[in-house]
Amino acid sequence: MISTIRLHEHFLFEHHQKLQREMEQQRFLARQPRKQFRLIRRLAALVGGLLIAWGPTLKRLEASQEQVAYEQ
Repeated sequence: MISTIRLHEHFLFEHHQKLQREMEQQRFLARQPRKQFRLIRRLAALVGGLLIAWGPTLKRLEASQEQVAYEQ
């Protein structure tokens, strides 16, 4: 009977440790930013940077097209 109690205690201890590891892993994953959000942020930053860099050129192009349309 004593060995059965010890085996049971050992099983409970191991099970408890396993649950703790799983909970810690869940906490760790919850703190990590998701890859898809990182990708979306990077793409948005890239598009924003391109628009800022091309802004003056696009305005000049738009103004020249308006001028051509006005002359026709």
